[in-house]
Amino acid sequence: MARVEIKVTIWESYEIDSPEQLAEIKAKLESGEIRTGEDISVDYDIPMNYIDDTSEDLSVEDNGGCSTIELRDDEGQVIWSNGKSDPT
Repeated sequence: MARVEIKVTIWESYEIDSPEQLAEIKAKLESGEIRTGEDISVDYDIPMNYIDDTSEDLSVEDNGGCSTIELRDDEGQVIWSNGKSDPT
């Protein structure tokens, strides 16, 4: 099935159970040991929730010149985009 894909930014939320866990996560954030929400989710088995009404379109400029909108055909191939191909 063909599709349009649009890249956005959005806030994620992770509920912390205890003051001890809060202190540990804070220390790991400050040291750089935790860098992503996935780090929190995996290390602490905390489910992620999106915060409502925080989704924002991402501009091509803010995405390093890479596409933020791509039109894909039935095979999943990009047939149109608004920027250069993502290098990954």
